[in-house]
Amino acid sequence: MELEVVYAQPLGLSRVTLAVDEGITVGEVLQKMRQLPECAQWNVDPAAVGVFGRVKTTAYALMPNDRLEVYSPLLLDPKEARRLRARNQRG
Repeated sequence: MELEVVYAQPLGLSRVTLAVDEGITVGEVLQKMRQLPECAQWNVDPAAVGVFGRVKTTAYALMPNDRLEVYSPLLLDPKEARRLRARNQRG
């Protein structure tokens, strides 16, 4: 089966399509991705991956038409970002 993997970066999404066996786990896909030059710069945290917006574990078995999403690390704590926006709006 074909599996689309997307990674959100500050400048946009990066995508790769992999040919994998049906039932492959998220962990196995992450191992395959480490071998691909186009994924070498991706900062992949196995705890920050999901399928269509829902976080999944590395043991999750992927199904046809799934899209694996690799979530990039936060650059700023959301609470701190909110404080900065409020401070900027005030003056």
